[in-house]
Amino acid sequence: MMAILVLFLQARYDLTAEKAGNIYGWFYFSTYALGLVGGILADSTRKYKTVILAGIIIMFCGYLLMAIPGMSLQFTVAALFIIAFGNGLFEGNLQAVLGRCGLFLLGAVSCQHCSYSP
Repeated sequence: MMAILVLFLQARYDLTAEKAGNIYGWFYFSTYALGLVGGILADSTRKYKTVILAGIIIMFCGYLLMAIPGMSLQFTVAALFIIAFGNGLFEGNLQAVLGRCGLFLLGAVSCQHCSYSP
C-alpha cells in the first residue's frame, strides 16, 4: 500500500503531487511516531499480547474502511490514521515479545518453549 498511496490519492481525489505527498508523509510519520504510544501503553500495562492483538484489530478496521468505495478524502485520511495507530500498537510490541523469547539471538523462526506472558 505504501508504494502506491500517492498515486492512489492523485488518481482518486485529483490531488496535486504536493498535497498527496503531504498526506503520505504524515501517514508515514505517524506509523513510526505512534509506535511510542504503543510502547508506552504496553510497558505500562505489561500486556504485550493484548496490545498486539488490539493493533491487529485496529489495522484490520482501517483497511476495511479503506476498502469502502466512494469515500471522501477526509474519510480516507481518517482510515489511514486508524491504520497508523494500529501499526503503532502492533509493530514495536511484536518485536519486544519476540525479543523476550530470545528469537533474535537464536535466529529461529519459532520458539517451542517460550512463554509470552510476563
